[in-house]
Amino acid sequence: MSESALGGRGPSVSFEISQALRNTLSSDAVPSCWSKRAASTIGELRQQFPWLHNGCTTVHSTATIRTWWTFAGSRANAAIAAALRSAGLVVTDYDNLSVTFEATTALPDLDARLQTVRSQGREDFGLPISEEAIEQLKFSSCLPHEMAVAMLESRLMDQRALDACLRQPVKYVG
Repeated sequence: MSESALGGRGPSVSFEISQALRNTLSSDAVPSCWSKRAASTIGELRQQFPWLHNGCTTVHSTATIRTWWTFAGSRANAAIAAALRSAGLVVTDYDNLSVTFEATTALPDLDARLQTVRSQGREDFGLPISEEAIEQLKFSSCLPHEMAVAMLESRLMDQRALDACLRQPVKYVG
């Protein structure tokens, strides 16, 4: 499945919508309420993801990139991308459905790094918060920098989606 087929980066989508998309793509069901065009389009998308399954996340590898298909939503994937960067992976992008990084790490080492990220305490996850975002806060000059960062992280991170995603097993394909 290509990101362009699913709309690319686009607006932020919730965990629930992302999971519903995965459920639809990993199912063989074709509800009678779907139009012929909808059934055809979803059928084509399903063919692009034969390895997709409910209940697990998937790392899909090519020669140059690896994509961790989490279907966790952009807010959780932003935190996952930051944690993977801290674990030494070269993250190139993230969106509502996945986190993409360079395929420069051997699979056993990659698996070890993913397991480390997945097992770290949720309080250890953070987001890159720009100084501009802090300055845009009302009364930002009255807040200690650390408090402003913590407040923005709590607003921007989807903790429930992050927890649910990191509890799911990881499957490797490609």
